[in-house]
Amino acid sequence: MHGRCGSFIRSSARGFCSQVPGVPGLGHTPKTRKGALDLYGRWAASYDDTVRCWDYRSPARVASLLKSFQSVGAARPLPVLDAGCGTGLSGEALAAAGFSSLVGVDVSKEMLRICEGKRLYSSVACWDLEGSQGPLPFPDKCFSAVVCVGVLSYIQCFDVVYREWCRVVAPGGHVIFTHRDTLWDADVHSCRSSARAFESPGLGLAGWRRIYCSEAEAYMPDTPEDRENVKMVRYLVFQAA
Repeated sequence: MHGRCGSFIRSSARGFCSQVPGVPGLGHTPKTRKGALDLYGRWAASYDDTVRCWDYRSPARVASLLKSFQSVGAARPLPVLDAGCGTGLSGEALAAAGFSSLVGVDVSKEMLRICEGKRLYSSVACWDLEGSQGPLPFPDKCFSAVVCVGVLSYIQCFDVVYREWCRVVAPGGHVIFTHRDTLWDADVHSCRSSARAFESPGLGLAGWRRIYCSEAEAYMPDTPEDRENVKMVRYLVFQAA
């Protein structure tokens, strides 16, 4: 019985996924802010259905990591910042893990409209993580954690991004992010060396220490594009000083 039920569920899922609209040029999108704005503006309406069909694991993995490093349900905790919140898939995973106080920022207005409709975040803002609009619109040390899932391959100014994350996270809080293993290992755009620099920050700057780095893990293994389904990511956890 269980075998037949499992086969039926898998068959139904494949049937549903075959009807999900295709992605507008994921594998050919320039890894820039403009590329992200164009891609996610056109993809927003079908994004959730598409990536769920692709076995997108990172939101749940990051929520599980945060839960393992932080206690859930403490009295009046500081909120968690979802940096690059998109449609709120990470917010769904965080809420399921017990993190009920969430704030989101994303560069795509179209994705944020989907996110706001889920009513998971106390507030969201359309904001560029690389600082084109200035610093993040939050005071110092106001978050218990920052999570950033599936965003950093579009980032080039990592020192700006990391500096702001260190600034807004309270001492002892955590920053958890994903990054493509090949980009991290090769230190593309100084993504790794910039992170290391904040382990010994300059005078007056907040810093962190790295406490976890995963092995390379599958990202979206059921993606139909061959150049996408082989991509792997690392999960990084830093603790604010």
